[in-house]
Amino acid sequence: MPLPPYIDRAAEAAGYTFQLKPDGTIHVRGDCNVSGGSFTLKEADLAITITHSTRAACPDGSLEDAFIRDLNRTGRFLLRNGGLYLDLKLDSGTMEFRE
Repeated sequence: MPLPPYIDRAAEAAGYTFQLKPDGTIHVRGDCNVSGGSFTLKEADLAITITHSTRAACPDGSLEDAFIRDLNRTGRFLLRNGGLYLDLKLDSGTMEFRE
């Protein structure tokens, strides 16, 4: 199974972040927009729904659309060896985050 494009190009995606807030909202930063939405968390199950975003035009080669798409596909999470892993639904991949 191929990796999501931003994993293959991890150095380019280094600034992509998200923050889960205590009120159930999520704040996302890509390379050209800021997005947000909500999440639900129950044990290791994590569902993310991105509902809004700024609308700046992204440059050619931007990975932002794939990043947002895959955040919306999150089904579970795992913390291991200092990394956060988001398993995507339907065994479609895993997103890895490190500080």
